[in-house]
Amino acid sequence: MTLNPQLKFNIYHDKDTNLGYETNSFLGDFFYSKLFIPFLNLLPAGFSKIIKKSDGAAAHVIEQKTSHNALETLYGSGRTHKSKNIFQKFFRYVWFNMDNPKAVRNRLRLTKKEINLAIRNITSHKKQIKLLSIASGSARSTVEVLRSFDSNDLDIEVSFLDKNPQALECSKALAESLIDKFKFPPVPKNNYPEQQV
Repeated sequence: MTLNPQLKFNIYHDKDTNLGYETNSFLGDFFYSKLFIPFLNLLPAGFSKIIKKSDGAAAHVIEQKTSHNALETLYGSGRTHKSKNIFQKFFRYVWFNMDNPKAVRNRLRLTKKEINLAIRNITSHKKQIKLLSIASGSARSTVEVLRSFDSNDLDIEVSFLDKNPQALECSKALAESLIDKFKFPPVPKNNYPEQQV
């Protein structure tokens, strides 16, 4: 496959220090990138069973991979699950401070910033907004941004679309406190056609 030489990509590097992006210290970067990750890459594929035993939150992320549940656990650094002992606390710290979980949390920060900026930009010349979140998952970023706005100043209608009904239920629960402030049209029960195998 050859790339079209006329395609141009913009790489966005947000240097906003006010967002509190998670970064690695020099020692943390050395530990993870030079020692720990290369060691994990040498382990057999079935090693995930041992990782699951090391921490309940890590097990949850592995079992729920590619779902809103895994992301919600990563957003909270695994705090939704109790650590039974010092061993599990240590491994929770290790698993949830690697680059990938930090990137997930940093993406949440950036997404919230961009949604906030978009709403403020639109409301500078328009009072009514219709917001559609496609593949919304839990819609945490959208819901958290909406909490920061006063509904008296805005007329916002928010719709979430996701093929996973549990993700939509999660977003509904997160948005519960906003029901009186903003409009949330009902989501059709079958918003995606059944997949045929």
